[in-house]
Amino acid sequence: MQNSTSFLDSKIRFGRIQIKTINRECSFVKRLSILGIVAVLALYCSASQKIYLLSYGDWKGKKLPGVEKIKGEIKQGEDCGFRFSLSKALENALLKSKYDTILDAEVTHSASMLAPFNCIAVKGFAFDSSEVQKEDKK
Repeated sequence: MQNSTSFLDSKIRFGRIQIKTINRECSFVKRLSILGIVAVLALYCSASQKIYLLSYGDWKGKKLPGVEKIKGEIKQGEDCGFRFSLSKALENALLKSKYDTILDAEVTHSASMLAPFNCIAVKGFAFDSSEVQKEDKK
């Protein structure tokens, strides 16, 4: 009887040790996952800047009037991928609209460790430059 009890005790003890080992492995995997997420987020960065005027329109001989006189709306667009450009982001912002100019544009460039997630975004007040009158020469 004593031999069977000690054999049973050793199985239970071994079973507990095995469970503790599995819990330690799960804990290690969780820590490694959290560390991986933090590393990816740490390697992501972005920078913003203001650009006064972005336009496809003809501004020759024109002077920008007061902003309160201009009719338009807030538009935004972006371009992402291996090759991205500010002009494509502007084109995407003005897509399917009658506007050709963005005033007070906020341009945000974001970079990631993974190249397809690199982007440039444009957001600003869009209007049609053909509505702006040419400046009178004196």
